[in-house]
Amino acid sequence: MGRNADWSYQRGRQARFEAEKAVYTGSVSSAEKPALHSRDATMQAMFDKGWHSPTPVEIQQFINPPQSIGEQLRANKRLREILKLGAVECR
Repeated sequence: MGRNADWSYQRGRQARFEAEKAVYTGSVSSAEKPALHSRDATMQAMFDKGWHSPTPVEIQQFINPPQSIGEQLRANKRLREILKLGAVECR
């Protein structure tokens, strides 16, 4: 497809992520169907494809991004101890 169709697809994905986040925060009741993006059937179809493309895991990662390993280490004393033991044993 062309650049416009790709743009519509990406806008559909982004709109779905934003809608799911709005549902999660409670500002909207549901994110069931995509909004009207374009009166052009091809662009609307690409937007719809983009809307339906995110997996549940991708949506969860958008709503609650995973911590970086540095943040996890700072927050988890037991994990730091395990990693120190592994480093000592390797020597």
